[in-house]
Amino acid sequence: MSGKTCIFVLGMHRSGTSALTGLLNTLGVELGEKLLSPLVDNPKGFFENQRVYDLNERFIQQCGFRWDDPFFFGQEWLEEKTTTLFKEEIKQFLEKEFQGASLFSIKDPRISILFPLWREACEGSDILPVCILPIRHPVEVAKSLQVRNGFSLNKGINLWMNHTLAAEKNSRGCRRVFLSFNQLVNEPECVVEQLIEVFRLDDVIPDDYLERARGFVDKKLKHHDSENFTEGFGAGLVDQAVDLFFAMCEQGEQRISILKFDKIRKQYNTEKDFFLFQDFKQVMSAYYTYNDLERELQVCRDDNVEVRRRLEELSKEKNDLLGEVEKLQNNYEQAAGEVELMKSTAAWRIAEKLRRIRNLLGGKI
Repeated sequence: MSGKTCIFVLGMHRSGTSALTGLLNTLGVELGEKLLSPLVDNPKGFFENQRVYDLNERFIQQCGFRWDDPFFFGQEWLEEKTTTLFKEEIKQFLEKEFQGASLFSIKDPRISILFPLWREACEGSDILPVCILPIRHPVEVAKSLQVRNGFSLNKGINLWMNHTLAAEKNSRGCRRVFLSFNQLVNEPECVVEQLIEVFRLDDVIPDDYLERARGFVDKKLKHHDSENFTEGFGAGLVDQAVDLFFAMCEQGEQRISILKFDKIRKQYNTEKDFFLFQDFKQVMSAYYTYNDLERELQVCRDDNVEVRRRLEELSKEKNDLLGEVEKLQNNYEQAAGEVELMKSTAAWRIAEKLRRIRNLLGGKI
């Protein structure tokens, strides 16, 4: 092996990309300096370079997408975007991050779709890109995403089709290996031997690679069972893709397989918007429910406005009454003061004596 080689792990999220890249790292393959921190759903780690993640995420957002956008797919939109700056950033990253490494690996599920840009950057930096495509049954992936992200099964399977079909198309012409998730979990030693043979890694992989492989891969990685995707629009197309990918894992590449992939991709490009039809119905149901609630909320707001208006009127009436009470109180106090003043005069005292005499005489005076 001579020159620099980058092993790209191209696969859908929850397809064993982390375990596979971690296995490569255990065998001495460089991953760069700063990796994403482990999380509860990936306790061993993602084995994903932080700067790779940041580069891809920023570019995708600038293009108006998210990684879980069902319409983040294909190459047509890439051709419409300005990618020159992004490719230059990739080249600078590769030259700085892996300056002293002859063999390194990059993993980020987003690269399944962005690989044409990374591939061009590698070739412009005299780096040989080779690819591993881990394949996991889409129902297992969708169930895993449902637990982790709350996605519907339809959306998970739609994302699986987007990423795996893109990875297959974008990696054509590169030296590549298709690996099933079950192979990785159950036969890690065979996986390593296959990689050594295909990528000619004899002179860089340590002699104890079998022990390292057995010690790293945990068979508890698999939490969900697969099944045929027999419900919903496009089920037959998904099953065709599944069968074809697993055939590639078992038998390797054949020209007839590539032609079949082209046929599936063409049909999928035509019909993929309908894959989320069930989700669309749920979204519309939620939308109508939201509108009903919004109307009820507006009625409450209107009632609230009327209540506030009536409260303001009552408050004004209360203030007016308090003003009247205060006036009456003042008048009373003034009258009481005048009465007390009158009582202190000589006329009042004479009149008081006359009233008493009158009362004694029986009111005859």
